[in-house]
Amino acid sequence: MAGFGVTTEVTVLAQVLVRYDEILRQSPELRLPTSLPARELAQTLMSRLMPFIRSQQGVEVAHTLRIRLYDFAVALMQAGGHDRDALDCLLVSRPSLRDDHDFWIAACRYNIAQDTKGREDVLAAIQAAEAIVSGRVKVPGKYVQGATQMLEKLRRMAV
Repeated sequence: MAGFGVTTEVTVLAQVLVRYDEILRQSPELRLPTSLPARELAQTLMSRLMPFIRSQQGVEVAHTLRIRLYDFAVALMQAGGHDRDALDCLLVSRPSLRDDHDFWIAACRYNIAQDTKGREDVLAAIQAAEAIVSGRVKVPGKYVQGATQMLEKLRRMAV
């Protein structure tokens, strides 16, 4: 796929910009110059990057890009407020060598459902969590309990 070499570097830049506040808290000496507006750059970059990533769903992407997108999704989840973008990255980065991949997809769906309370979002989250709890989707055992807890909360929301 053309452009994927550039895409991996762009996701690294986006990851830094999206997590800029957290990076500064951990290492204040890494402050960017005031002439570099990290938040505005992150918004601009994400508004252009995410439509491209979304357009790749259902397309076989290179293994190295799948790894990069997985890492980017985790960074987006950690930054908070980017669950839909993280979900898109996780969906495009399938199949994954990471055995927790499906759990993070379920977690994104859960967070989205918690935010929107929308019926479709809640049902999608229930379906993802049920697949883990039932064993249809294999994840490490430590994640099954988390999926079970998510499923219980989601079922209460669906009533």
